[in-house]
Amino acid sequence: MSERATIRPVEVSTPQAKPAAPAAPSTTTTTQAPTIAVEELRAFYGRAEQLKGIDVELPANQVTAIIGPSGCGKSTLVRCINRMHEEVPGAHAEGRVLLDGRNLYDPAVDVTAVRRVIGMVFQKPNPFPTMSIFDNVAAGRRLTAGRRAGMREKVERALRGAGLWEEVHERLSEPGMGLSGGQQQRLCIARSLAVEPDAILMDEPCSALDPIATLKIEELIAELKRTVTIVIVTHNMQQAARVADRTVFMLDGRLVEVGPTKQIFTNPHDPRTEEYVTGKFG
Repeated sequence: MSERATIRPVEVSTPQAKPAAPAAPSTTTTTQAPTIAVEELRAFYGRAEQLKGIDVELPANQVTAIIGPSGCGKSTLVRCINRMHEEVPGAHAEGRVLLDGRNLYDPAVDVTAVRRVIGMVFQKPNPFPTMSIFDNVAAGRRLTAGRRAGMREKVERALRGAGLWEEVHERLSEPGMGLSGGQQQRLCIARSLAVEPDAILMDEPCSALDPIATLKIEELIAELKRTVTIVIVTHNMQQAARVADRTVFMLDGRLVEVGPTKQIFTNPHDPRTEEYVTGKFG
């Protein structure tokens, strides 16, 4: 497992800090992120099986889009990757999720550490309603072992990384809820970046945003993959084609096809993939 990843056994209470990231995503430098490998993953809600044996590799420093009709298991898959699925009452998962070779479902792994190194951005922006812009970004670092040293620098770095610093640096004490929808979503991304994750999972991050805000998020994704591995769930075929290096097509809890995005959209191997991407169903 790479030094960059910081999954720790349960008995270790303080995850190892990673080297300081650059002040903003670089247009020339790439920081090696980990590969995520999903092996024979099955997910259940009670007795109902939602994922039926998923095997897929999510390459380092790339954007992988997960597409498929509603109910096919896209969101369940990303929630299993950072172990949020098991927070649903009656839900559980079987199989392995490997972060640079370390099984995140090993009993010795600290679940809190998993969610630190694999961040999550949800469909609807969810800034903490009673917190300022500054405190929204700082919250993650305070919750992970209470690390407060250099907090202002870390907050600025995260906001720059999310492309938000220039818009908010004079109003850090104002409520995060006072930002526009697109700014709130970038604030949530900054909150994830503040704990210096290895990967970020995005579940329909632009579905509630207008076209201008969506474009800013897509441009941000293109920059962020230089430092983290990104997985994005989307119903928007055009968005997947624009932002993703690889695309995964799912149907009925199973992986149908995975490959370079251009291939999936122009020359898929499975006829079901072609029917879906051309709008014949879903």
